[in-house]
Amino acid sequence: MPRKLSEEKLNRIHEESMTLLNSAQSAYWQERLQCLQDRRFLVVDGAMWEDLATQFENKPRFTVNKLMAAVDRILAEMKRNPVSVKFVAKDGEDANDFAQIASSLFRADEQDSFASEAYENAAADAVIGGFGAFRLVTEYENEFDEDSPQRIRFENIPDADSSVFFDLSAKRKDKSDAKHCWVILSMPRAEWEAEYPDRDVSSVQQRVHQWEFDWFTPEVVRIVEHYRVETIKDTVQTWVHVSGAEEYYHEEDFENDDQLLKTLKAEGWKKKSERTTKTRAIHKFLEDGLGIIEDLGIIAGKYIPIVPMYGKRFFIDNVERCQGAVRLAKDVQRLLNMELSKLADIAGSNSNSKPIFAPEQIEKWKGMWENDGVVNYPYLVAEPLRNIDGTIAQVGPIGMTQAPAIPEALSAIYAQTQNDIKDVMGMDAEAVTVQSNVSGEAVKLIIDQLNLFTLGYMQNRADAIRHAGVIWMSMAPNVYVEAERKMKMVSPDGASSSTTINKPTLKDGVASDTALTFGKQQFDVVATTEPAMVSKKAELTRSLMGLLQYTKDPQVSSVIQLEILKNAEGSELSGIQKWARSQLVQRGVEQPTPAEQQQLQAAQGQPKPQDVALAAYAKRQEAEAALAGAQIEKTKSEVQKNNATVAQIIGEIQNTSKMLDSKSREQLVAEIQQLHSMMMDVLPMAQGQDPNAPQGAPQDPRAQAPGQAPAPNAASADAGGMLSQIGKGLGGPHV
Repeated sequence: MPRKLSEEKLNRIHEESMTLLNSAQSAYWQERLQCLQDRRFLVVDGAMWEDLATQFENKPRFTVNKLMAAVDRILAEMKRNPVSVKFVAKDGEDANDFAQIASSLFRADEQDSFASEAYENAAADAVIGGFGAFRLVTEYENEFDEDSPQRIRFENIPDADSSVFFDLSAKRKDKSDAKHCWVILSMPRAEWEAEYPDRDVSSVQQRVHQWEFDWFTPEVVRIVEHYRVETIKDTVQTWVHVSGAEEYYHEEDFENDDQLLKTLKAEGWKKKSERTTKTRAIHKFLEDGLGIIEDLGIIAGKYIPIVPMYGKRFFIDNVERCQGAVRLAKDVQRLLNMELSKLADIAGSNSNSKPIFAPEQIEKWKGMWENDGVVNYPYLVAEPLRNIDGTIAQVGPIGMTQAPAIPEALSAIYAQTQNDIKDVMGMDAEAVTVQSNVSGEAVKLIIDQLNLFTLGYMQNRADAIRHAGVIWMSMAPNVYVEAERKMKMVSPDGASSSTTINKPTLKDGVASDTALTFGKQQFDVVATTEPAMVSKKAELTRSLMGLLQYTKDPQVSSVIQLEILKNAEGSELSGIQKWARSQLVQRGVEQPTPAEQQQLQAAQGQPKPQDVALAAYAKRQEAEAALAGAQIEKTKSEVQKNNATVAQIIGEIQNTSKMLDSKSREQLVAEIQQLHSMMMDVLPMAQGQDPNAPQGAPQDPRAQAPGQAPAPNAASADAGGMLSQIGKGLGGPHV
């Protein structure tokens, strides 16, 4: 269990945290405020006029958003080319197998926690404003059961440009060198009072904001999640098995398992060495303006689980600066809106010339002039102007108003503004417009030209997701620790399967868990941007269609046509796709699965694997039988040799017995009887039989095969008969 920090220590940590957070917000304030303003400029209705409100307070303010289409194109290109994270083992074949499993488990966590939403929101913030972020967290599979296993999840961080800050010493783009990170959270005041009824409200200051032009902002309380990197000393022991295998154990391993030491010694392990190491740990706190609300302790992983994502990133004057696609186009968009509003103002005014009269000319007939627009009189009457003597000085109006005209400069500026927006946003009119008679290769070149504008954004997104893979791999050894835990995997094409991790395996006769256990191997993390499956299949089909027109060999043409059918899109074509694949497998183009391999062997009349195994077993049995026969032949030879010796001894006994008295003969007969009994015991073993086998058991037919030497039982029977004759000759009983 982690040690509980004293109140004095917590106060020092909070004081340090607030000081560093204020420094970070002050340094990043101007840059992050521009990121926020850029996002508002593009998305919030009326925000394009926020900086010009006073100048156009009583004038028309129209908005024609020319930037959204370009931003949508960048985001659509990102969706069309998702990022794939792969873990590559640094050494060892077994570890390489686990690297593929780890990649599949990472994809499963992405799928289950809707990581695509976190990626897309962070990418949108980065492309529009310049900065976005998402996080990795651990959650129980059953949120109501804290004893259930945990999984790693991906979460979105809204308004990251105004809520996520790293300490100023962090210089790397992925912030892996950061020592502190803060995420400012907003809670409705009512929710705060319900959750912390005994705590005074003291919000953390949020410097980056833009509320002046909003009609309503909710009353919220701001608190902060503080991630603090700490260095922890650890003792690592190296244990060696009698087989030569080595394992490493931390002090924590022995603290968590009091039987581990006894188990290692019982299994033949010996401690080789012990060393003290330093490891990174992430301590998480929940803070407000008054102090630390809650000490959340050490969390999983060695890296702060906040992943920043940038649109474009620069370091100038020791200050990190970033921007999105909107920043450089804002002034041009404002100018366009101003021009359109001016044109609308001109168009809304009266476009006809009007007569100008002296008051005395129109006073008598003003009703007629006022109603002319409705009645449309055939003529209008006005009094002439007269001199002092009453003579007529002028008949008709004294002048005419001029109809409003569009200034030539305004027309020229409007046309130039349209071109400027296309240049700044990378929207070449000729590139976007594709003629129907343009070749496929030309279309590809046009697309490549358009993609140059999105390349930087896509690379920064890939770098961010790669760092998410690094964080995930550092968290996994602390999260996925259950013995023989069954987990879901997802392949690159989206197919689901399962595997069991932390399952002991035998390696060189020793139980080892390194094959499927996190933390036992080291991995490199690679992030690649690849077209989505549909796009890749479409591109492959176009390439195959292009090859088909240059191929003259009918066999090659047939293979290309089968590949086209196999990659055809549409669920209703699944039967054709399976048939095309089976044809390619039969021709050796596609690698067959184990099931397909058995089908091929059956179709070609080849023996099945189980038949091959049975045949091998039969050959083994035959070899063992041949070895047993050879042992029997050896026994026959030894028995024949012993019989000759016995015959010689019997001859000597017969010659000697003539010189013995009766008592000595009786003793000799008893010894012969004992010899005969021993001979009868040897017979079954000489025949290759079990002495304890039931009577009537079948004999080895090879012992009686014609043309062979006399069977052991026949030779031994001769010796027994000779002993019997000796007994008779000596006057003893039959033996």
